[in-house]
Amino acid sequence: MHQVENKTGIVFSVWINDKAAAENRACYSIHALKLGQLNAYSITSRDFASEFRRDFAALSAKWPNLSVDYGPANLMEGWIDVTTATAEARILSLLKRFSRTSPLIDRLLEGRRK
Repeated sequence: MHQVENKTGIVFSVWINDKAAAENRACYSIHALKLGQLNAYSITSRDFASEFRRDFAALSAKWPNLSVDYGPANLMEGWIDVTTATAEARILSLLKRFSRTSPLIDRLLEGRRK
């Protein structure tokens, strides 16, 4: 977990650190990692992030405690309330939301294929 093999791509993550645990929260985000280095694509990070956020706006109401006010690498980030009893179901719900977001990401990437 300390060394990520892929250095480029779109990553959805869910995590609980000490601060989040103390607040009964799980954090989540979608990151765009060094997309300009994807050889088969012509991508400018800022343009990709702007277009993602514009198109994602229609889906954003389904994501709790969400913010998109970040640089181009952090496309969105938020948090959910969790307890030991609810964490598994709440995180699974996030994963399902992400699967509904992946067609948007696929479309944005496909439009930038060389």
